[in-house]
Formats: sequence, structure tokens, C-alpha cells
Amino acid sequence: MAGGAGVMAEKPATSLGPVPLLEGIALSVAAGPEGWVTSFTRGGETIAEDRAAALPWIDPRAPGRLTNRLHEAVPLDRKAIRAALLEVFETVRSSPDAGALVSGPVARVIGETAAVSIEESDPPVYIVDLADGGRLIFQNRELADPRPATLNERWLAAHPGDALDANGRDFKTVRDYWFGIAERAEPSGAGSQWEPIAEALQRTLSTLPASTEREGLLRYGLYLEERPGGSAVLWVASGIIENVLRDRGRSIMDRTFPEFLRRDGALVSGSRRFRIGGVLCRAWGFDPGFRPENAGITVFENLIEEARP
Repeated sequence: MAGGAGVMAEKPATSLGPVPLLEGIALSVAAGPEGWVTSFTRGGETIAEDRAAALPWIDPRAPGRLTNRLHEAVPLDRKAIRAALLEVFETVRSSPDAGALVSGPVARVIGETAAVSIEESDPPVYIVDLADGGRLIFQNRELADPRPATLNERWLAAHPGDALDANGRDFKTVRDYWFGIAERAEPSGAGSQWEPIAEALQRTLSTLPASTEREGLLRYGLYLEERPGGSAVLWVASGIIENVLRDRGRSIMDRTFPEFLRRDGALVSGSRRFRIGGVLCRAWGFDPGFRPENAGITVFENLIEEARP
């Protein structure tokens, strides 16, 4: 487990009732395979049932529909049935039981959740450890836009032959529960999708000489600009960066790469265009320490001067 001790989940409730309604009739609500089942019982015997996608106390059509169901089974006064239903629903809505009631799929997932960790990579990765030793892993985008197929596919992969059949509301409920118990952890792999590309760029720069003359941008792709006070900026031609990105299927127009470099302290200046002998060359401003100081790599200061006639 990457995130610490975690929190064991209490078994959530999937049913409510029986609650006394009127004339010895009680109402119960339970999670069904495709929603919620509202049952009317008298003396322990079920006399009417209703199945719906939403809980009856949040569905504005439920009082009328349930009134008709019960009236068909027991010829009581419709107004009395409706008034009793509205009173029960109002009581349930104001009690903790209403918010604690979850569907069958939600109960299964929460009941099996042993711990949740958020690996603080860029973007984050969410790891859910299950009580049976299984593990569910979600990308940030999958929890930002929770689609039921994502949860159902992960669950079935961890429990072959045991389909979950969660819907979108189920996934949001489970996700919010996971967020509430999650612990943060260091990444177990790359901290960002851009880390390998930044490392590849460093390796490329380590093979190139850096000139203290602007012309070095055209000759080598690097220009080390020394500034007053002892500071410096290493200007790297956009063409070098573009080649590294293209080799890895990325575009130089992706704004998240320079933002990653800036957060990492590598990029210290926005890109700018240099005019060198009538040629315009755009370069990115890096901290000189971004270029590895490997053995055999030299800063060429006077090559251009010596090459001039």
C-alpha cells in the first residue's frame, strides 16, 4: 500500500424500514438490481411494490405514483395515503438515514474498500486497495468525469465473473467516499508525464556545446547569456526542443510542457526571438544547471570569434 494505513469502511446500509404508514401498513425502501424498490407490507406480507431509478423521497413523482400503487392493493382514501407518504418522506429527508442509504453496487464497493491513496504525480493517480487484496487504479481524468463503465470495468477485472453494474450516480457516490478517506503519497513511478521527456532533453543538451555568443544558437542550438551580478540564462533553440518532443509523439504547442519545466525550476524565462545575421531564431530560457555538466562537455566561448575572417 503506497498511502499509509488507510481507513476500514463500515458496511453501508442498502435498505430503510419498515416505517409505519397508516392502517397497519408499513413502508420499506431497499436497493434493487436497477434502482430502488419501495414495498408496502401489512402483517409481514407484501401487498404492493414499486420500482424506480430514484429514491422516493427525492423523486417529485413518487408520492402520486405510490399513492396509486397502494390504493390499487388496498382501497384506502387517496388523500390519506398521499398525506401519510409525504409525512414519512419529510421525516426521512431530515434524518441521517436518508443520506446513509446507498445502492447495492455502492455498498459492495465501499464495503470492500480497505484504503485509498492519491499518488501526487502530475496528474495524480488514485489507488484503491480492496479487502480481498485486489486493487483498483484510476487516472485523474477518470475520476474528474466519472463514467460508470470505468468503475464497472475495473471492478470486473479485479473480480472476474462478478459484475458490479453500477450507474453514474453510484460511481459519484463511491468517488466522493474515496476522496473522504484518501491519504496522499509520493509517486511510485514517474512524478509527471513530462519527466521522461525533460530527461531526454537534458541528455540531448549534454552532447551540445554552449556558446557565450548569440551565434551559438544557429551553430549549436545553445547560447549561454551571462548577466550582471553573475547570473546567467541558457537559451535553447526551439528546434532542439521540438525534435525531442516529436520523437516522443508530443507537440511543442502543448502548453503543459513549459509549465512543467517552470514549476520544476528549469525554465526561468519565457521564449523569445533572437535576430542573428538576419535569421530569426526562437529560444527558451533555461537555468544553466538544467544542462548536465558531463565530462568532456565544454563551454565554447571563442570558437565563433576564431572562425570569423
